[in-house]
Amino acid sequence: MTILPLDSDRTKREQIYSVIFKKVKEKFLSEKLLPTSDGTYTKAGDALLARGKELTEFLDSNDIQKLFSKKHWLDPSITYDKTRELRDYLINELKVPEIDFESFAKKITAEFLQTKSDEWMIDFYGRLLYQQSIWSDRPYSSSRGVLRTKPIIRLENGEHIAPFDNNGNIQVYLPAETKSEYKTVKRALTEKEKSLKFLKELGLTKPDLFAEIKEFIIPKYQKENLVKDEKYFEDFEKLLKAYEIIPADKKADLKEQLSSVSFIDSIHNGTGENVLRKPTEVYFNDGNLKEYFSGYSNVYFISEPLMNFLKRYGEEKIKQFLTDLGVEDNPRRIEINVNLSREEKNKLRGDIKYTEDIYQKDYELEGLENFLKEMDSKKSFLLWDLLLKSIKALNTTEARKFFEGEYKWRRYQDYYEKGFDAKFIKTLKQVEWLVDKNNNFKKPSEITFSELSDNYIKESLNIDILRKALGFKPEIFEQLPENDRRILEIARAKNITPEEFEKILSERKVNTPEQEKEQWKPECEPETITPKVQELEPEKIVTPDLSDQAEIGEKVGDEKTTEETEKKEKEVEKTLVDKKAIGKWGEEYVYNALKKKYEEHGKIIETDSGFKVIDADGEKFEIIWLNKYNDSGEGYDFVIKQNGAEIEYIEVKSKTSEKSELIEVTGTQWEFARRLFDQNEGNKYTFYVVSNAGKKDSGIYILRNPIKLWKDGNLYAHPIKLKL
Repeated sequence: MTILPLDSDRTKREQIYSVIFKKVKEKFLSEKLLPTSDGTYTKAGDALLARGKELTEFLDSNDIQKLFSKKHWLDPSITYDKTRELRDYLINELKVPEIDFESFAKKITAEFLQTKSDEWMIDFYGRLLYQQSIWSDRPYSSSRGVLRTKPIIRLENGEHIAPFDNNGNIQVYLPAETKSEYKTVKRALTEKEKSLKFLKELGLTKPDLFAEIKEFIIPKYQKENLVKDEKYFEDFEKLLKAYEIIPADKKADLKEQLSSVSFIDSIHNGTGENVLRKPTEVYFNDGNLKEYFSGYSNVYFISEPLMNFLKRYGEEKIKQFLTDLGVEDNPRRIEINVNLSREEKNKLRGDIKYTEDIYQKDYELEGLENFLKEMDSKKSFLLWDLLLKSIKALNTTEARKFFEGEYKWRRYQDYYEKGFDAKFIKTLKQVEWLVDKNNNFKKPSEITFSELSDNYIKESLNIDILRKALGFKPEIFEQLPENDRRILEIARAKNITPEEFEKILSERKVNTPEQEKEQWKPECEPETITPKVQELEPEKIVTPDLSDQAEIGEKVGDEKTTEETEKKEKEVEKTLVDKKAIGKWGEEYVYNALKKKYEEHGKIIETDSGFKVIDADGEKFEIIWLNKYNDSGEGYDFVIKQNGAEIEYIEVKSKTSEKSELIEVTGTQWEFARRLFDQNEGNKYTFYVVSNAGKKDSGIYILRNPIKLWKDGNLYAHPIKLKL
């Protein structure tokens, strides 16, 4: 090519050169003499130069015809570096256009790209990795790459769209795990490493699932009378996915939003109509609930199609998701209007005055009145199971409050709250719905817990709270005075017949002694206080000077009148009654403290004599309250077992103040503690000392291994009774 007349300046100096130059140019323009990239020849008017060989490799003759109205690429070896003179001649004299990636980019249209295969698009994206100037954001430049607003992104439906609008806002996203309302890149175009890398570097990301839910899904299901459409299950899948991956600090907000929109595909229990309802209006499609709500029309159950769809994601995971949002597997406790009378409020407030009512709340159990209309034993057992299930997962305080209405008032700057029997509990107390062992229906107050049919569940979490809420008739032990309880124990030991025992009861039945009527009353119940527990290590005792003190008992020479003696005996008798009441309060307080402690190990399972719990490592603990129903006479009040082995014995001592005082320890208790000490197991025996019994500031002080403390001089004992 070096012999060709290419120098236009020389034509001005040499005429013969000018003639040759002109003739050669005419030939190139009129005849196919220029070498092409495919080994043929073409005229200058049909030719294109490529700045870079890549363009000639993926834009064929049809492409350049559409884009540039040219037929052939010239030989790619004609370059600025290798054949500069020829290149300049072709561009300047023959007017052959030189095309680079930016020139190509400016010509791109959606119509052009729609003719290309997915493989071509993948190759195109891969090549663009090395052409950043035409698609980057150019943060330090006033202009942006031309391809940012060109329709170079192929969607799943085959359409093309620009990655960004003219304001720089993203218009398309990478495909997500679930289908999205947002426009996304065709998934096949992201399966090759280079093409995916380009799309990411371009700035495309997966759609923000939470933004999509907030922008598209939640508003969609806020509309009234919405009917399930073909995208319903896709929407539900996104909600489930979002709930799984959302950060903990944002979950409450998403939960609140989803609880208030009608997106649960449900069946109306009365009409069978398929409707979308809020989670808080829907029940699980459970056989027991279906039976409970039989004949009660105004409830909704999750539809079978939705349940079948959700089964693929795991029953436990789905149930947790729906439960969190408010779908129920037990009859709902529904708030109802209440207007407590002045007398009722005064009774609840007690000695605490008030300046303003804050709120009054009462509760009904949905469908209960309908359920109680035609009661039979099967329905009775079902209702019992549902009540237990309602409180099974609750802690002690929450379980107790489940059965209560709420009254809150204010006195100046202080706020007070008190519970009272909820309406549904009052109903259950007034109706004969419980079945005894003889298949007779009774009100709770007409039957003891032990007289219930054996078809009822009697060991479960929070069973004692249900028993107390329903107000069962006290067990026979609880009805009898202490002496009669002792008689009953003897009767059992001696195999006295029921007839003989009934005769004993009738003979022993007397009016309640005056001192029992005036028995010590606590300011608050043990279960209303959060237990405070502290383990003590007493300091060494400095023995006081007792030389000037008389022995406990009557001084020599003292004389008492018969009247004074009787008065003292009555005071002693009343003190004994008070001590039993205080002691019982203290034991209940310790029992609640033990429950709170072991709640950290696992779920509490109530038993007739206490509770059990199994921790995450499979360790089984059992706490037995020996005096739960009557005094056992053992040397301790509680025994704690671990995997069947007795690991701790607790003796509860209660007092109504914080001051140190002499507390009676029986010979049985002291000897049991000593026996453990002699067996090198003294640490198994502990005193739980309850101070301020009956008051809100009650506390528990633990004294471990009392025999060792006494022997070491850290525990003061007085008086001592010796058997000689």
